Amino acid sequence: MRIHQASALTFGGCLALAGCGPKAAVRSHSGAADTSAAAVSAARADGVLDGPGRIDDSLLTMNGVRLGDHPTEVKKRLGAPVAQDTTDSRETLGYLFITWRYPALEVEFADTSVAYITCVSGPCTLSHQVSLGMARDSVERLLGRPSAPDSSSPLPPNTVKYTGRASDCGVTLEYTDAKLSHIKLWCDYS
Repeated sequence: MRIHQASALTFGGCLALAGCGPKAAVRSHSGAADTSAAAVSAARADGVLDGPGRIDDSLLTMNGVRLGDHPTEVKKRLGAPVAQDTTDSRETLGYLFITWRYPALEVEFADTSVAYITCVSGPCTLSHQVSLGMARDSVERLLGRPSAPDSSSPLPPNTVKYTGRASDCGVTLEYTDAKLSHIKLWCDYS
């Protein structure tokens, strides 16, 4: 079994996220195989995982940019970046990371694929539906309940996580006063 630990993400500090590949076995927090009815039904025969915190991978887009997009596609959708940050472009886990900065977004590439998209200010829209300032209950009506808190990979206060049903990608959402204040799309490249 292959279990991934996501790369460090920034919310003014570092945040570690965990994601499991679509072919991974359903495991309990103790690491033992979980044979509960809920866990067994969550792991479908086609390798797609369902349940709280799982969203369709097609929703993992922001301002028209998808995780995995090539730099030429990002330029078509957003134009040339305002700045390009190569200070952290060292090779990590076999990938070269480079960040493009836009007025509302930061787009980070792992080699030539979008690995992270961070909304730094409005206007940002997740999957053409969820935007900064939305009430948490409105977001959850659109996306469903987020993943349950995981003590082995804690999130900062008022932060929730959704993971793609068939990928090692997802989104973290941070709320301030029950309003969406931060969006980060990510893929696990470990």
